[in-house]
Amino acid sequence: MALFTVASTSTVETTPNFGEPLAGLPDDLLDRFDEGKEEFESVETADEGVGPVFNDVSCATCHLVPVTGGGAPRLETRFGRLYPDGSFDPMTEFGGSLIQENGIGPNLDCDYVPELVPPEATIVARRRTTPLFGLGLVDAVPDSTFQAIRVEESRNPDHITGTVAMVPNIATGQLSVGKFGWKAQNPSLFQFSGDAYVNEIGIVFLDGDRVSEWSCLLALGARRLRIQPPPHRPTRSRA
Repeated sequence: MALFTVASTSTVETTPNFGEPLAGLPDDLLDRFDEGKEEFESVETADEGVGPVFNDVSCATCHLVPVTGGGAPRLETRFGRLYPDGSFDPMTEFGGSLIQENGIGPNLDCDYVPELVPPEATIVARRRTTPLFGLGLVDAVPDSTFQAIRVEESRNPDHITGTVAMVPNIATGQLSVGKFGWKAQNPSLFQFSGDAYVNEIGIVFLDGDRVSEWSCLLALGARRLRIQPPPHRPTRSRA
């Protein structure tokens, strides 16, 4: 009984709460965790690249429940158009599929205003912000593991098996297993974070060390990530 009590107490003491680093991390990873968390919670400005349209100015603004890195009751809006043949059009010419609900306002000859769902859209979906806890562990799983699971499932008597989603990896220029995003459209947290910088905050060019590594606790290196800005609908002219 005494041994059981000691073991239980030790487990409680070494198990981190949500938003805390994994127990036993070396000092260099703890430093990266702290630096990444600071960046994750920092507030970006238009001078730093926010906009011209965006959803918010900080990662932590949308990922904060129950602590930084969590989810939120906040909903984002996606829209698109469904054709008779069943194909989906994200309507990129209208800024789709994601609505940016804020604009930086007057700038030179334009007034950048929040986007609205175009009347041509036939599908509108509201998506809740999801937690990021533990995604670094998912990021560390090699692609071969997911492929092996698929093969193992195919040998089951019911022959029911999943399909591994292969998506473009912009860091390697090759296809990799999709692990992140609503549709597993991103193969790594590096690319997932870059996608959020572009579509949620509006920042187009960023250094790899600026992409938040707080959620993954992994080094992202000094690679330079260049993502083309998403198309947006024409802004309202002030002239």
